Order: sequence, then structure tokens, then C-alpha cells
Amino acid sequence: MSSDQTKTELIEQIKSLRTDLLALLEKLAETRLTRPTTRQGWTLRHEICWLVAADEELRQRLEIVAGNITEEPLWRRVRGVAMHKAQELRMAALCEQLDISGSSLSASLKAHFEHLDDPTIQSAIQSHNADGTRAINTLRTELTN
Repeated sequence: MSSDQTKTELIEQIKSLRTDLLALLEKLAETRLTRPTTRQGWTLRHEICWLVAADEELRQRLEIVAGNITEEPLWRRVRGVAMHKAQELRMAALCEQLDISGSSLSASLKAHFEHLDDPTIQSAIQSHNADGTRAINTLRTELTN
């Protein structure tokens, strides 16, 4: 990634995935959050909570690359804490948390725009977008059934 336009497009893609996800969640009955997904032992709720965790991980990775965090955290703990926090939420609160974490991530991406070329950040963004796309596809499948 080299141009500012490409970086801006990347930020917009992340925001667009989140908007699409929230729109799909509005159509989903809360009781369907407990439906299993293709990931062994995971429900739709797990998939959604994983995105909250992915937001926090990417945000912290940006802070590390920017030098604002000097010690790399235990990533399993970062994800686990974020997932656990979101896991018990009802649908409306879960959607609100997903919106808040997405907005916080977008702000962090903009604030650390110059670091979006970093290979660690590139890898984290690719993983984040893959997880978002997977959740959207899972929700679409659930809504058509």
C-alpha cells in the first residue's frame, strides 16, 4: 500500500463492512444469535463478539506501531477480555457495542494513518476484513434460512 488514496479506501472498506453488518443484525431476531456457525462450537453471537475483539486488537496494534504502547500485550487476553465483555449483551446493546468499537477503530485508523503501511498493521487489517466478511456471509446465510 503506498498511496494516501489506497489507505483512505481501506478505512472506508472497514467502515462499510461494519455498516453492512449492523444493517443485517437489525433484521435478525435475537433468538437466532445462538445458532451454530461453520466454526466448530461457535454461534452467531461468538462471530459478532469476535469482531469487537478484532477491533480492539487492531486498535492496540496501531498504538504499538505508533509507539504509544511500549510492551506488546498478550493477544489472547486482549481478545478474550473484549469477547467476554460483549458476550453477555442483548442484541441492542451488542449492536451498540459493535458500532462503538467500529467507530473507535475508524478514529484510530485515521489518527495513525501514516502507519497503515506497516506489515504488522497490513496483516491485522487483512485478518480483520476477512473476519468481518465472514460474519456478514454467515448472517446473510442465516437470514435466508
